[in-house]
Parts: sequence; structure tokens; C-alpha cells
Amino acid sequence: MGIALKKKSVTLDVNGKNKKDKKPTYTNADLPFPADGHAADLKHFQTAYIPDLIDWIGTLDDPFGASSHPEFTAQVERMWVKYFSAYDISDAVHAMAVAACGNWRSSIGKRGVKAVVEQLNKRKTVQGRRDWVAEQIKDLTFLYGDPETQGRSYRSDLIIRTFGAHLHIAMKTEESWGDPTGALSLCAAAVERALSLCRDGHLRTEGLPRKGKDTALSFVAVPWADRAASYLTPIKTLTLQKWSEIFSLGNVFKTDKGSVEDDIFNNSTDGDESSEASAYVDPRSRVVVSDDED
Repeated sequence: MGIALKKKSVTLDVNGKNKKDKKPTYTNADLPFPADGHAADLKHFQTAYIPDLIDWIGTLDDPFGASSHPEFTAQVERMWVKYFSAYDISDAVHAMAVAACGNWRSSIGKRGVKAVVEQLNKRKTVQGRRDWVAEQIKDLTFLYGDPETQGRSYRSDLIIRTFGAHLHIAMKTEESWGDPTGALSLCAAAVERALSLCRDGHLRTEGLPRKGKDTALSFVAVPWADRAASYLTPIKTLTLQKWSEIFSLGNVFKTDKGSVEDDIFNNSTDGDESSEASAYVDPRSRVVVSDDED
């Protein structure tokens, strides 16, 4: 006598894919902390573990690709042992670490927009706001604390206010992994994006065009990972004294008080492999780091 096999029911999503194939989602409740001390451990995770991880990520050359960095998984696990050696690490920890990377980038992107919009609101006319944005874009004026002499690079009000979003998280850790070169390059890209969104004198609600892709309103890897990377070369020449000033100024803003082209620089040739493009030098990589130390 044959045995009747019970058919398994499979739930499909709107695209016809098996819903069980989806990656699981995790929340803070899934972290491997015992129930009797979950709240205290979670607080330590958020105020010590995550800031330490973000401080390390801020030193990487490609903050947008942090979770794909060859050392990322090992670093997540090393830090887990450092802070929570009594508990076995779980998939939820890795997932929350990846989510922290995205939240960190998003907070920097939002702070860049806020910094630019606050300045826009000080101009009473649309034309005045357009003129201010154009002035900030020209010759990368938005990077300089002293634009007339191109002095105090990466210490402009816009950059410092945006950098405060990084310090809001990273400064909670007791030790440093090094100069946050990647974080500062991310801030420069975030301000550039914010200015791009405001070129018409008001904050755009539709996305910026991306070559070969849909428009993007969010602070996403395409095109901003490449733009951020372009700022790295001059940032890596900043001296200890310059970094000290950047940290000192940014510390004030740790808490949040308070037709567009594909690139804001007319000469950019992203994706263009013509002979003219090969001679083009991205102005982001040639920022003048002034000798303005005492």
C-alpha cells in the first residue's frame, strides 16, 4: 500500500518568489542578551559597541562599502568579544552592525541637508538662495572656512555641522581607531549632495539623476561613493593640528540643534571614457589644503 505524501504549501510574494527565501529581519529584541539584563546590555550595545564600530568604519577609505570590507565581519566579532564575551555572537549582531552602517551614513546625509537648508532660509529671495548655492559650488567654496583665501580647508560651517553627525556617535567611544578620513570624505559628499538638491533655490523632493540608473533622492552609493572617494587624497594630508581643530569645532554640533546635473561640477565626466575624459582631473581630488597652522 502506497504512502500518501502531504504536499507542502508554499507562499509566494507578488513576484512569484518563495517568501521563505527572504533574508530574516532582526530587531534589538533578537540580540543574544539574557532577558533579565536585556535592557542594560542593549544600552551598552548602543552606547559603546556601536560607537566603537562606527569610529573604525570612519577610518575606512570606502564608508559606503564598509559592510563589504574584508575585515568587517572579523571586526564585528572582535568587538563583540571585547564588550560581550559572556555571550555567544549571533546572526542578529551581524545584521544590526550592518544596519548601524546604513543609519550612520543616513544621519550624515540628513545633517548635510539640514546645514544647507538652514543657510538657504537666511536668504529671503529664491534668486538669493540660488546665487548662494552657485557660490558654494564654484571652486568647492563650501569646503573652506576662509573661502576668499581658500584657507582652513574642510573647516567650513557646512562641513563642520555635518561632521557633528559623525561625532555624535563616534565620540562616545573611549579610544580611537585613527583619523576619520572616510567619515570626513562622506561629509564632503553629503554637503555636495545637499547643494545639488538645492540648486533651484529650494530643496528638491525628486531624486538626482544617475547615469544608467533611476534617480536617487537618498544618500546612496551611486553616485556618492565615488564622489566621497575623490575627496580622500587631500583629506589624508590633514595634519594633527588641523584634525584637532576639526574635532573641536565639530564637537559643538554633536547634537542636532536645532535642472540638476548628474554632477554639480560642469566638467565632470562620470562614465565617459572619451579621450577628453581621460584628461579630466576631478577637482575634489585637488582641494588645496592650506598651510594655515601657527
